[in-house]
Amino acid sequence: MDSVRNATFRIGFPPPYVSLRSIRCKSLDRHMAASSILKWQYSLQVGKLLSRYNAASFYLKMAIVTSGVASRV
Repeated sequence: MDSVRNATFRIGFPPPYVSLRSIRCKSLDRHMAASSILKWQYSLQVGKLLSRYNAASFYLKMAIVTSGVASRV
C-alpha cells in the first residue's frame, strides 16, 4: 500500500489520505499570503513617495522662509 501512495505522489497526484479540501485551503492560504505581501510592499512604496513629497514641500517652505529672512537683513 505504501508503494501505491508513493507512486501516486511521485506522479503528481495527492496521496489518497489527503483530502481535496485541505489542498484547496493550502492553495488559498498561499494566495492570501502572497496578496497580503504585495499589499504591504505597495503600502511601503506609497509611504516612501509621500515622504519624498512631504520632504520636498518642507524644503521649499524653508527656502521661502529663509530667503525672506535673508532679504530683510
